[in-house]
This record gives sequence, C-alpha cells and structure tokens, in this order.
Amino acid sequence: MVRAKSDKQRRALIEAAIRVVAREGHPGATVGALAKEAGLAAGIVSFYFGGKDKLLTASLDDLIRHYDSVLRRHLKAAGAKPEARLAAMIDAAFDPEALDPTRVAAWFAFWADEMSRAPRRDSATRKERKYTRMAIVECRRLASQAAPKGGRRVAINPAVAGTGLSSLLDGFWWGLMIDPRNFDREQARAACHAYLAAIYPGYRRPA
Repeated sequence: MVRAKSDKQRRALIEAAIRVVAREGHPGATVGALAKEAGLAAGIVSFYFGGKDKLLTASLDDLIRHYDSVLRRHLKAAGAKPEARLAAMIDAAFDPEALDPTRVAAWFAFWADEMSRAPRRDSATRKERKYTRMAIVECRRLASQAAPKGGRRVAINPAVAGTGLSSLLDGFWWGLMIDPRNFDREQARAACHAYLAAIYPGYRRPA
C-alpha cells in the first residue's frame, strides 16, 4: 500500500513537471509550481527526488522512455526488411501518441532551456544519436540491396542519407511546435517517404 502510494506520487510529480516545463519552460519550473501542479506539498519534491533538478532529469528520461516504447512497437510490427524498418521509424515519429502536444512542447523546452545542463544534455544527446544510428544502419542495408533492373546504384553515403532522414523528422516536429494548426501528419509522413524514394530508386513505401 505504501509502495503504491509512493509510486503514484512520484508519477504525479513527473507528469506535473512535464506539463509545467511544456507550459512555462525551465524558468517557470519552480519547486512550488511543480508541487502545486501535482497537488502535493513542496517538500515531496525533495523527499522523492532530492530536489527540483533531479525531478526534471527524471521527467526528461520519462519523455525518452515514452518515445522509445512507441518506436519499439512500430519496429516490432515492421519485420526485418530495411524499407519496413525505416517506414516504422517514420510512423513512430508521427504516431499520435508520440505527437502528444504537451510532451512535444516539453521536449523542446528541455532543448531550449536545459541542454547546457548535464546530465539532461547527455541523456538527450544519446537519444538523438541512437535514432540517427538506427536510420543509418537501415539506409546502409537498403543501399546494399540490388538496384532495380535497368536502374542506377545508389552512390550517396548511407550516413548522409540516415542523418538527413533523422533531421527531416526533427524538422517536422519543429513545424508542429511552430504552427500546430497547419501541421499535416500524413503530409509529413509522405514527405519522408519521398525523401527516401528520391535517394533509393527501389524504395517503395510499405503498404
């Protein structure tokens, strides 16, 4: 019973921190604001996390784990083919669960206000590098496949192609932040597939 209450309060503080950071940025994420958002006493922040800084770090880690779970779900359903795995990465990036406005806003608020602050900077950097490496691996596999009959072989470096895809995905997330009303999820997905098709003649968007 005590453990369940403890877990519930820790979870409430993490969710509250995500909402406050999304809404107010780092400057607004005071201990008082975080505790009030969670409906708890201010001392609870130190009790569970040892202070505001560690709570914010735990909140960023929660954002990363949440996105990882969305990506794993799509990759598990994709199978082994590189085009299917690249499509899964694109689908995960534009999954409604991943595009939760509060979580996306919190992610960019962490980048804007806190990336000079280790370990949050290191945690976010590892996340970005991991996803870029995944894209590069699948682009390398895609490039190694035989060119279509009568077609050309791909000369572009897979590292360039994979990094480009990762940057394109990040760019669409920025677009969502800047102009959410005009953000078109399906158009964004189509643009990413068109990018891959322009580089790899044999690429086809999986059905």
